[in-house]
Amino acid sequence: MMGTLATVLAGKKVPTFGDRFRADVEGDIEDVDGVLRITRIRVRYTLKAPPGKTADAREAMGRISYVARPR
Repeated sequence: MMGTLATVLAGKKVPTFGDRFRADVEGDIEDVDGVLRITRIRVRYTLKAPPGKTADAREAMGRISYVARPR
């Protein structure tokens, strides 16, 4: 999940190394017809953009789309 966003940020010359970029992730595992499945994943990204790169970082974040599947 982080790799795709990091690639887009790199294209905008926004650094993501060290403690500048992280993701907090949690998910739900449920029994679906007798099979354990990951049914939801929630991700919260934290990015420390350097001065002058805030607009580029916001644009990059807006380019990433996420799909929610109906239950």
